[in-house]
Amino acid sequence: MRVWIVPACLGLVLAGCAPQPRVDPIVEDTNSCAAAGFAPGSPEMASCLRTAANSRQQEANRQARADESQARRDEAAKQRQAAEDAADQAAWDRRTQQSRDEAAALMSGQQTGFAVPEDDGDDDFNRPTAAGIPGMECEGVGADASCDALSSY
Repeated sequence: MRVWIVPACLGLVLAGCAPQPRVDPIVEDTNSCAAAGFAPGSPEMASCLRTAANSRQQEANRQARADESQARRDEAAKQRQAAEDAADQAAWDRRTQQSRDEAAALMSGQQTGFAVPEDDGDDDFNRPTAAGIPGMECEGVGADASCDALSSY
């Protein structure tokens, strides 16, 4: 008994997936008008067919306008996104350039807030440049100098 149930169910499932044949709209309209009681070839049948064709055309026009409107909205959204992306990229580029400029200033000793010693002929001129940074404790002179961060800072 179970042996025939599985193929039967599988057949029903596959039959439901089959593409439905497309019905000609004129045949569909003729059948609808005939079902409404209009006799074939009568002026009432012709009027019913014209009304059905006009309704179908209006629906097609309405759908075309809706599709066109959606396409315009999609294009506007893409343009807004592209403008936002360009603005984000420009901001990123500015921040990157600012960081590069700050790093170059630090490397050249031009950054304000850091002590850059002047050569006054004293041996203290060879002290490490980190000595001017708040929270740093440095010992030694020249190449033998070392600095450590203060733990209490």
